[in-house]
Amino acid sequence: MRKSIFACLVVLAVAIPSSWAMAESNVVVSIKPLHSWVQGVMGDTGKAQWLVKGVSSPHNFHLKPSQMRMLSNADLVIYVSESFETFLRSALAVLPDSVHKTALAQTPQLELLQLREGGAWEGHAEEHGHHHHHHHDDHSSSESDNVHAEYDMHVWLDPVRAKIMVDAVAHALTKVFPDKKDVYHANAEKLKKQLDGLHQDLQAELAEVRTIPYLVFHDAYQYFEKRYQLNAVGSISVSPEDWPSPKRIQSIRARLEETKARCVFREPQFSDKLIQTVTAGMDIRKGVLDPLGAGVEAGSQAYAGLMRQLAANLKNCLAPSAS
Repeated sequence: MRKSIFACLVVLAVAIPSSWAMAESNVVVSIKPLHSWVQGVMGDTGKAQWLVKGVSSPHNFHLKPSQMRMLSNADLVIYVSESFETFLRSALAVLPDSVHKTALAQTPQLELLQLREGGAWEGHAEEHGHHHHHHHDDHSSSESDNVHAEYDMHVWLDPVRAKIMVDAVAHALTKVFPDKKDVYHANAEKLKKQLDGLHQDLQAELAEVRTIPYLVFHDAYQYFEKRYQLNAVGSISVSPEDWPSPKRIQSIRARLEETKARCVFREPQFSDKLIQTVTAGMDIRKGVLDPLGAGVEAGSQAYAGLMRQLAANLKNCLAPSAS
């Protein structure tokens, strides 16, 4: 039924006059961090579009008819995984065969981390070190994507893994636009060197707050935490769509007291009402972490901007001198 509805949307979207629709692009990307890499690799050869803008979240996003038109006219669609951008599942299934699709989470050699069990993570600390390698020949395989449902898809929050995905972006673009191969690969090499510098800067920026405990809104940051050896002690919600039970909220409050967490972080994509409920009457700092860079200017430098903002906001809230 849902597939039929999306098929109708495609027909409707294609029929919309260009003047009514969003700007057309041959390359469409799901979220801003990935768009930043794609635009960096494309350089001056073209302008990519992306779908999830502003303070929208992939967790509760819905495609508009104009965005369906954009997808149906695309030469290439790049996204993390259908298990992450679930709003794309039905749309991708009905797109024309001429539209190439690349799920970056299926990049060969990319090391994925399993989803953590429960928001507070008690009893699973040793399991967090387990790493899993996955190799895929078909980057558009729905079956492979279903397997990924047990893994954490916030994989872009690690500049080291980002380098692997930048190569995947260059490869995907080259398959669709082979005449621009040299430009793509030169830009990818330049971007990877920038990612090396970004990684070194973030290591230095976060060194002094590594041991300080904190709690996040939802479990989106383990790639960032593990890369920089941070001391996150739990999340309020396993998934941002799910409001925890009263028993769960009491457990979180106990966790905050037990660990002496210094800060609780909210996300701009979601209301802070739950944060206020959890921390009511407690003397604890509150900060903001944004995994999508909603306030960062879009473009090839957006990824570095959102990662530096993430580190700065974390450090400002955790540093002993924070007010």
